[in-house]
Amino acid sequence: MRQLFDGNTWQEIFQSISKNKLRTFLTMIGVFVGIYIYIGLSGASKGLDNGFERQFESVAKNSLFAWAQSTSMPYAGYKTGRQIQLKLGDVDVLYNR
Repeated sequence: MRQLFDGNTWQEIFQSISKNKLRTFLTMIGVFVGIYIYIGLSGASKGLDNGFERQFESVAKNSLFAWAQSTSMPYAGYKTGRQIQLKLGDVDVLYNR
């Protein structure tokens, strides 16, 4: 069974690299820039995640956020697509349930 990287393969690799110096250099720059961008974006997303967690950890401990959308089916003579309006009295109904 032939080895994956025998002596001839390494020789061919190094000859190709030495003959195509500009292409090798540009490829290395592209790889380094890609890794740098990946690390930067990964760190930025983790920082944003930590920032949002810190901002909202005290706000939402005992909170319920609810919003209404339009209906998707007709019900009891009402049409499809009507807008639901939440009122302050609905809080008491939900609280006492």
